[in-house]
Amino acid sequence: MEQQRAHDRDRTWAEWMRAANAGDEIAYRRLLEALAPLLRQVVRRGFTRSGFGNCDVEDVVQETLLAIHLKRQIWDENEALSPTKINNESKPSSWWRGSGPCRENNVARLA
Repeated sequence: MEQQRAHDRDRTWAEWMRAANAGDEIAYRRLLEALAPLLRQVVRRGFTRSGFGNCDVEDVVQETLLAIHLKRQIWDENEALSPTKINNESKPSSWWRGSGPCRENNVARLA
């Protein structure tokens, strides 16, 4: 049941991305609105697991959405649009190198 829901979700996301790439602004808005909460959940979970708490979660989510926007025209429309695919393609890792109250020594903390 869970796998079927994920498959249906990924198929819907792919349909929205295809429509967005064809110029459908409503489909693009739906896609981003569907992705944002899931991205927040995944990033928050990853940050917590790595000991970063919730600091900078929204920055990473916004960087990921921007990466999706910038790379959406090169997405292979024959491929799935799944959370794993999005993570592998967007690589929103610039926050590791950034500065700010929560970013200091992030790389050192992972070593």
